[in-house]
Amino acid sequence: MYHVTKNSHSAPVLLVVRVDIRRGPGRRHRSDPLKRKTKLTREITRRQNLHGAPTARANATTRLAPPAAFRRVLLTWLPAWLSRMQCAPSADRNKAPIAAVLAKYAPFAGSKPATLLEVASGTGQHAAHLAAEFPHVVWQPTEFAGGSAGPESPAYGDLSPVFASVVAYTSGMENVRPPLALDASAGSWPAPIESAAFDAIFACNILHIAPYAVTEGLLAGAARLLVPGSGVLCVYGPFMVDGEHTSDSNAAFSERLKAQNGAWGVRDATAVAETARAQHGLELVAREEMPANNFMLVFRKAA
Repeated sequence: MYHVTKNSHSAPVLLVVRVDIRRGPGRRHRSDPLKRKTKLTREITRRQNLHGAPTARANATTRLAPPAAFRRVLLTWLPAWLSRMQCAPSADRNKAPIAAVLAKYAPFAGSKPATLLEVASGTGQHAAHLAAEFPHVVWQPTEFAGGSAGPESPAYGDLSPVFASVVAYTSGMENVRPPLALDASAGSWPAPIESAAFDAIFACNILHIAPYAVTEGLLAGAARLLVPGSGVLCVYGPFMVDGEHTSDSNAAFSERLKAQNGAWGVRDATAVAETARAQHGLELVAREEMPANNFMLVFRKAA
C-alpha cells in the first residue's frame, strides 16, 4: 500500500507500508507453506530413521512425495533423451539465415497450409527450427543410410540413431512427421513419398558431398512430386557460378572433397539450373547469396 503526503513546507514524501495478507487467524505469510512442507518432510524422514517404518502421520502426508519422485524420473529420463540429440554446429549457424530467405517465397510466406519434403534431414535441427518458424508447413524429414554427418564422417549405415535425433528435436511438434529413409538418387522414391504432392522440397548441404546422381535424382524427384505452377525446390550449399568458384576457400574445399571421393565436389549452379530447366521443367527463380560463401537456389515447377 502506498501513501503520498504533502504540506506547504516540504516536497512530497512516499511512504511504503508492508501489509501481510493472512488467510485467517494464526496463518503465516503465504510463502511459508514451502517451509512447513520442508519441515514436515524432514520430520517424516527422522521418524522413519528412528522406527524403521512410516508413522501414521507420514502415511497421511505421502502426497508430498510426487515432486521428489518427479525430479528423480526427470533426472533419469532427461539425460537419456538429450543424448539422442546429435548436434551439427553448422546447422545451428545457418538455420536462422535459411529461415529468413525461405520466408520470402511461397509456401513459407503467408499462412496457407502446405507440405514439405526435406531431403537429408541429418540431426533434425533444421526440421525443428524451420517447422517452428513456419507452423503452417507440414514437414516430412528423410535421411539416407549411405549419407553421413559431414565429409569427414563415416556413412550412417543404421539410421536408428539418426531418426532418434530427429524425433528428439521435433518431439511434440504437430507439423513434423516421423522420418523416412530416402535415397534421392533412386529412380523411384518410397511409396509414402511418391504418392504425395509437395508444395516444397528442401535440401541442405548434400550436393557437394554426394555423387552427381544425387543432384540428378533430386531434380527428377522434384519434377515428379512438386505441385505444378507453385511448388518450389530450395537447395542450400556451396556452388560455383558460371563454372567459377566464388571464393578461394570454396575452391580449396572442393579440391579436398575430390581428394576424399572423386565423385564429390562443389557443383556449378549455372549447370544445375540449366539441367533443371531443360530436363525437368524447373525454373530457377532466385540465387540467394548466403553467409560463408553459400547460396540458396530456388526453383519453381512449371504449370
